[in-house]
Amino acid sequence: TSSNAGYPTMVAPAQGAIQNGWLPKSLAKTNKHGAPVILYTIMYLLGVVPMLFGASLSALTAYTVMAQRVGALLPIIAAFFIPTKFKAEWEKSWLHMPNGVYYALITLALVTDVIAIVLNIQTLSMPVFLSNLVVLAALALVGVVRYKAGLTQSRAIYTFDEDQDRWFYFKSNGKRYQQSADK
Repeated sequence: TSSNAGYPTMVAPAQGAIQNGWLPKSLAKTNKHGAPVILYTIMYLLGVVPMLFGASLSALTAYTVMAQRVGALLPIIAAFFIPTKFKAEWEKSWLHMPNGVYYALITLALVTDVIAIVLNIQTLSMPVFLSNLVVLAALALVGVVRYKAGLTQSRAIYTFDEDQDRWFYFKSNGKRYQQSADK
């Protein structure tokens, strides 16, 4: 049940990466119901194959935590620049707070994430740690190559529209969907 619940949450960021050009569009192929079958298949295999070789669910969790935590570092680091790079937007944002409080919270998030990475590394065997590093390096290399080739863009996949009674709008397969922000 834990693995099954994780598939949609693992696929959504990959779909956003595909829509922004960070991953090949061929991975976005969907079935007649709009489910991204290639992504679901990849995620399923990533979860099932290790179990077929005897890995426990706790081991699978440990294998993926490092990549997730390193991935979480990027938006935390980017958040440090919001008050300076997007000054006008930051000043009128409903999330605006004094800069000292904001930077303290971001620093706390960064320290917490680094501690989680260090603790996770201590639970991994050397082969698993090295394989995590190889996967992270390979994905970073794919990102750099696609970026330098001009194949990427940065656009919001999920957005907030204050003029539409707090609804989140997002696109999938060319269709526009909405979800209440209150849910």
